[in-house]
Amino acid sequence: MKRLFIFLLAFLLIMSAFLPRYEAFSADKPVLTIEKIGPVNAAPGSVGVYRITLKNIGSGTATNTVVKDFLPNGIVFLSAHPTPSSVYQDPFYGEVLRWNVGDFEPGSNKSFTIRVRFPSFVNGCVVFRNRAVAFADNADKVETIFDTIVCAPNGNNEGGSGGSGGSEGNTVNPINVSINPPEKICIGAKSKFVFTFTGGAPPYEYTVNFGDGTEDVKGKETGKFITLLHTYENEGTYVVSIDVKDTKGTESKLTRSVKAINCETVLNVYHQNFIIGYPDGTFKPDKNVSRAE
Repeated sequence: MKRLFIFLLAFLLIMSAFLPRYEAFSADKPVLTIEKIGPVNAAPGSVGVYRITLKNIGSGTATNTVVKDFLPNGIVFLSAHPTPSSVYQDPFYGEVLRWNVGDFEPGSNKSFTIRVRFPSFVNGCVVFRNRAVAFADNADKVETIFDTIVCAPNGNNEGGSGGSGGSEGNTVNPINVSINPPEKICIGAKSKFVFTFTGGAPPYEYTVNFGDGTEDVKGKETGKFITLLHTYENEGTYVVSIDVKDTKGTESKLTRSVKAINCETVLNVYHQNFIIGYPDGTFKPDKNVSRAE
């Protein structure tokens, strides 16, 4: 009997190592989307307003949802609605605004407005990249970026009447880029990535790197997005990057971390009935398991 007890205890300890890797088999899955808009061009010292829109287009409630906005160094935060849960300084990004949204029901949408002041003095034209992210306990992180160009006045046109004598930099149209990976990336399987780019002067030339040592994917696109399939062979976290240029030489770069997992291990353990769920037929991978369970 003692040997049987030790065997069962060892078996449970081994199986507990697999618990964090289980995926939910419920159809009620939240899917977050986030979009940010604001001024494409701004004058030095002017006030601008950004608007973030968060949506849950999935069929489940996103729990403990959080929205963060990263204001780049040089931009001064004035106010926001609703009031952020916290505002703190990041040494790399500048000021960070955080909203603790909480549980976010399917079909919901929520807007956040941010008032900022752009720097009063710039040399030439400066691109300020503004990034916003959203995530939840049971939903993948999503992010968006928006570029605002602040250009110094043309010194040769001081007191002029406008028209073609304005600053040439004010006609610059930045390229806004986003990386949209699949909800789950399984090693050995093809995963679909969607890269979007708007603004600028198409057609665009792009270079995509999937961060796993494979060759860059290069091409030209006249539309607003591309879809690429990629297969990761090993588990791990990879940094996906895209570099986009338009016909006027405007360039935009973006990176995003993704995680590749071994999905077969999760499925095999489940289908072998090692873990069969709760008595009511549900399977709750995010729930803490007690010693008795």
